[in-house]
Amino acid sequence: MVKKIRKELLQLAIPTTIENLLQTAVGFVDGLIIAKISLTAVTAVGLVNSLMAVYQAIFLAVGIAASSLISRYIGAKKIRQAQEIVKLIINLAIIIGIIIGLITIIFNRSILTLIGASNQVLSSASIFLFWVGGLSVFWSVLTVLGAILRSTGDTRTPMLVSIYVNLFNICLDIYFIFILKMGIAGSGIGTTIARIIGCILLFHALKKTELAFKFNIKTKFSDLKSVYYLTLPAMGERLMMRGGDVFVNFLVIQMGNIIFAANTILETISSFTYMPLFGLATATATLIGQAKGAGSISKIKQIINSSNRYAIYSMITANLLLLIFCQPIVTLFSTEPAIYNNIIKAVIIMLIASPVVALTINQTAALQALGDTKTPFIATTIGMWLVRVLLTYILGIHLELAIIGLWLAQGIDNLWRAILLNYYLKKQIIVKK
Repeated sequence: MVKKIRKELLQLAIPTTIENLLQTAVGFVDGLIIAKISLTAVTAVGLVNSLMAVYQAIFLAVGIAASSLISRYIGAKKIRQAQEIVKLIINLAIIIGIIIGLITIIFNRSILTLIGASNQVLSSASIFLFWVGGLSVFWSVLTVLGAILRSTGDTRTPMLVSIYVNLFNICLDIYFIFILKMGIAGSGIGTTIARIIGCILLFHALKKTELAFKFNIKTKFSDLKSVYYLTLPAMGERLMMRGGDVFVNFLVIQMGNIIFAANTILETISSFTYMPLFGLATATATLIGQAKGAGSISKIKQIINSSNRYAIYSMITANLLLLIFCQPIVTLFSTEPAIYNNIIKAVIIMLIASPVVALTINQTAALQALGDTKTPFIATTIGMWLVRVLLTYILGIHLELAIIGLWLAQGIDNLWRAILLNYYLKKQIIVKK
């Protein structure tokens, strides 16, 4: 049983990890393409992307609700109910996407001014936001369709579609920006068209599965209530995290330009180290949801134990590689000695904190799969705002530990969350017996 679970975890996690790595890599390429337009364009896109992180948090929350409920019904062999949830979730994604899009279009410049856009970048940022934010309904649907397919255990199709979408995105960006000379608008149009193509491909793939639904399926109030109770806390958890990141970023700015630059480079580099972990978390959530639907508590325990081990191993390995190759990688971004000296200190702390970071991410996914989205919300809210933000100020600014204090605060935050999440995860399993 344990060997089978480990095999299933890897079969589900590897395609998702490849998908995550590809998206991150394409983000780099996209950034290089936009950099050819102008520095103003780079600033504008960076500003809009900080806002898009909030939009993404909302769409991912709907995806979490979809994965939890659908995988549970599949595990219980209740395909009709799973189809009802699929229809409900897709409709919800469309509604949320349209509402967010309309708000973005109507209050475009006001939103950008609120998040700090200067007059110099406001015009460019406004154009880019119109396309990627105003038409975010396609992003919302794309995110949810991917989550639905993964909940069936199919992580290969979303990976392949992601490859197509990202390649289309790059090609369209090059065409619109350099051939049609459309500037930053071309990047926004290219991104939107690529998302539309992705929606078509994923919906076509969904129609071939047992979750293919008929539009005359009626939505039950109980299903709507379940989605509501799962989505809101998951959304709150993501928003608390993003909001805390923004505030921590503000504190880092107070530490000086060198620290801010070093931390920005480190966050860019270290994003790759999280990709295997996120892939594993997706696999964990899918298998736990199906096991819960089948009523197999013993299997849930085995999934959690195996995935926790894999999560810790993958995070330690990734951060160890980052430590070994830190200097040549950092040199690609900056040759300033002070930048590297600060980054290497933070990477050592990251390596030490690897186990608790891995457990926090994996146990969050496990709890959400079991239908508990409130505990991760509470843990993140307290951890981010009362632990990380407060300790970043005390250690980083007041005690002048700078980047060491910043990453110590992050490690302590993850330690707190790992302990709390582990306690409630065990409690959930005991209650289910």
